[in-house]
Amino acid sequence: MTSPNTNYGVGSTHDYRKEVMDIVRPQVEQETRMEMAKEPSHEVVDKEVAYRIGVEEAAANKLSQDELRVVYQLTPSIKPSQYLANK
Repeated sequence: MTSPNTNYGVGSTHDYRKEVMDIVRPQVEQETRMEMAKEPSHEVVDKEVAYRIGVEEAAANKLSQDELRVVYQLTPSIKPSQYLANK
């Protein structure tokens, strides 16, 4: 469960990277598990989920706050890695 945003007022900043990743993580996990449903090894599936989430986190780390705001507004239709690839 996410905590409410109490960061208001002059000079406050919004952490779009955290917001984007909170949306993208479950989406990536669900997509990966559906694609690999026939894979008998749970360990392999878990490693693939971790890899794909790592790719999205790395892409999000490369984006500026303004770019992350755009991705946040377009999420879940676009992920940070897709935005970075089409930048």
